[in-house]
Amino acid sequence: MRIGFVCGAGTSIPVGMSSTSGLTETILAGRDFNRHTSGVYCFDNRKIETHELPEKDVPRIATLLAVLKNEIDQYYHCGKHDLEDSSGFYEMFGRHETNYEDLYYCARQLSDSDHFEYENPTVMALFKKLNSMSTVKAILRREPWEIHENWRLTTLLSETCNYIRDVVAHELCRTLDQVPVVSPLITAACDDEISLMDVYTLNHDMVIEQLLASSGVPHCDGFTDLRGDVMHWNPDSLPNSNARVRLFKLHGSVNWFSFSPSIPMWGSQCTGIALNGDIYHAKNERGERHPLEVVKGPLMLMGTFNKIIEYNYGIFADLQLMFHQNLRETDSLVVCGYSFGDKAVNTRLLDWLHSSGLRRMAVIDPSADSMNRIARGAVRRQWDCLVATGKIIPFNLGIESADWHTVKHALSGKPAPDVR
Repeated sequence: MRIGFVCGAGTSIPVGMSSTSGLTETILAGRDFNRHTSGVYCFDNRKIETHELPEKDVPRIATLLAVLKNEIDQYYHCGKHDLEDSSGFYEMFGRHETNYEDLYYCARQLSDSDHFEYENPTVMALFKKLNSMSTVKAILRREPWEIHENWRLTTLLSETCNYIRDVVAHELCRTLDQVPVVSPLITAACDDEISLMDVYTLNHDMVIEQLLASSGVPHCDGFTDLRGDVMHWNPDSLPNSNARVRLFKLHGSVNWFSFSPSIPMWGSQCTGIALNGDIYHAKNERGERHPLEVVKGPLMLMGTFNKIIEYNYGIFADLQLMFHQNLRETDSLVVCGYSFGDKAVNTRLLDWLHSSGLRRMAVIDPSADSMNRIARGAVRRQWDCLVATGKIIPFNLGIESADWHTVKHALSGKPAPDVR
């Protein structure tokens, strides 16, 4: 039996990782983060001495984020007159509380369009509106002690995207002191009836790697090409691996960085993991300092719909190709803690589900019974029919409470055993 797991944030939250709302709150607060000279936003909760000049980059970004959030709120809260009363708030899909993905998407669209990276005439009105706001004008003016000239809105928008990425990376980068065995992921990985298990995660954290390692389950993640202190991405290693468990991080990872190649390499193969975690002092195979490329922060996809564009580049193109190809050979899928919010991923899952009458998908989520209201359009519209025909088997509970053997039996399509 060949099986695939598709994991969302609900897989990591039970073991202590921040939720989307928690990450959004931290990002909007703008506390305890400062911009390093390298351009990376680092956590620093030290109190600034009174004789020191205050760092202004993050307060500027926090102000801009508040302005952007107000604009986005007007879109998502349309028709919701009483924000304190959430009754029926999610009945109409799309009406949700603004989160960091929305903020990143908005800032990225404005920045990309102004840089002519992805021209979008429809955002020009908002760009002009922001530039005319007194609040925004104030944060674009340089302070008397600052060296650089006045800020440009485009620059501040780009820095806002970098700030969101770096805060998320910091919050999700920690190693868990005790890694509990999350069922059914580990139980399935140890099941002798499973010939091959592909794990597709949309999470940036390293929870699944830690779970597999703590349980003694070997796996292949595609990083097999050792050059000095850096393990580089090798897309050929996954299809040729002898490991029974393969891990695909479709949205990137907190420990993936882009390194300048010391020898000619394909673009995606510049992506690597520093074995000692010190990306700034990693050395290549000749013992030379391994400089980072232009991308200073970790390689992680953020934002709502801009992810779909970025699926076409570098390591993410490799991953999406494998995701598409692997599904063709997969018998069953288990979706854990994913609320079907990624349009491209949803399309692949639905295409796979409809391509054969024998294919079934188990959905493990505390909100599984409400997925016909909270999932994105295509899944939401088909949900009731797919459940009624047995193509989708919902388990309305958290992944930590699910029993693998019950899930596997349900996926087999056989009637439940008589326990009388």
